[in-house]
Amino acid sequence: MGLSLSGYGVSLMFGLGFMYLLALMGGFSSRLSVMSPWFSLDQLSFVMVILVMVVGMMSFISSGSDMGNSNFCFSLVLSVFISLVFFISSGFVLFFIFFEAGLIPLVALILGWGYQPERLQACMSLILYTVTGSLPFMMMVCWACVTYGSDTMFLLMAESMELSSLVWFILFLGFFVKMPVFGVHSWLPKAHVEAPVAGSMILAGVLLKFGCYGLMRVMYSFSWGMGLFGEFLMGFSIWGGVISSMICLIQADLKSLIAYSSISHMSLVVIGIFSCSAVGWSGALVMMFAHGLSSPLLFGLANYSYKIFHSRSMMLSKGLLSVSPIMSLLLFLACVLGMGCPPGVNFVSEVMLLSSGSFLSWVLIIPMGFISFLGAAYSLYLYSSVSHGGVSSLGKSWVSEFIGVPLMYMISYSLFFLSFCLDVFYM
Repeated sequence: MGLSLSGYGVSLMFGLGFMYLLALMGGFSSRLSVMSPWFSLDQLSFVMVILVMVVGMMSFISSGSDMGNSNFCFSLVLSVFISLVFFISSGFVLFFIFFEAGLIPLVALILGWGYQPERLQACMSLILYTVTGSLPFMMMVCWACVTYGSDTMFLLMAESMELSSLVWFILFLGFFVKMPVFGVHSWLPKAHVEAPVAGSMILAGVLLKFGCYGLMRVMYSFSWGMGLFGEFLMGFSIWGGVISSMICLIQADLKSLIAYSSISHMSLVVIGIFSCSAVGWSGALVMMFAHGLSSPLLFGLANYSYKIFHSRSMMLSKGLLSVSPIMSLLLFLACVLGMGCPPGVNFVSEVMLLSSGSFLSWVLIIPMGFISFLGAAYSLYLYSSVSHGGVSSLGKSWVSEFIGVPLMYMISYSLFFLSFCLDVFYM
């Protein structure tokens, strides 16, 4: 079965919206542009809005026959709407509400269209981690509203509040869970394994960026100052990135490998954010955007691999190059993008983040370089395991739902050549 007419219509709507945003890029200014007391659009939120539109379009097209279900379509549209409102919110109350509301459509997708009975356990783990971690942030928002009489970000920024390291830690906890960093990450592989392809694409491409974006907004509004506590968080994050990269090398489940690779990439984003430098923040933004496109691309290809081989195990899903050379080529492009090969935008982001880390300490270059090396290793491991080897007896040559392949080619090539037009990412 191909895409339903409703799926084509919604995808067309997202495509037109995306082209309209691209038309605005030429005259876009990095200065804050307040649209109303509740919403604003600046350089950071503008890039995230573009990301939401592209990932939303990818998830709709890749869903195939599921788009014939009105409840499924509504859950996807709701997820995109919540993400858009979250990224343009200028008040912390609305910011927090939609930060938590992003769970609702994701849980609905996992419970309604998940693959195994363990999806209930995955949803419980997801809710417990994210809601518990966000409670300190909710209390902080309430305190700011009572103390200063406003929750507006750019007004609170003018107050130059000084917070203790303990307050910063509990405030950051909710964002660390959402990113996630290693140590509070156990909900992510479970959610990805049980989610349908659209849920995995939205989760990896958009919802994980809630944590990075929230971290940047809070640090900017509450006048974060780098100190020993920040160095500890950077060390903890980079250690988690190395461990998660090593875990990728021993994974047999295709979706689990891609999920753990997200943890590795987000650890580099943390380094860029906590560097408190223009290069670090720009590199973090580029990495967020690049990962937000490359990771859903990998999940979409993992879904197509599942349709061909009827298994997510890399021990059984072999010989893709013989079964479907087109899919093998696209998987190669996605893996090359994931490992940060020039001139891809991932390569630019890694160079910027390595530079920001070296400004703080030359010691950081060693683990950050090791993460990049391991990223190349598990990307090649993923491609060689699935594309080469004896052809599995489970494989079939073509699936009618491969309508999303042209879009994935377009996303792959755009990620290669986006590095030549990076002006929109400079902060």
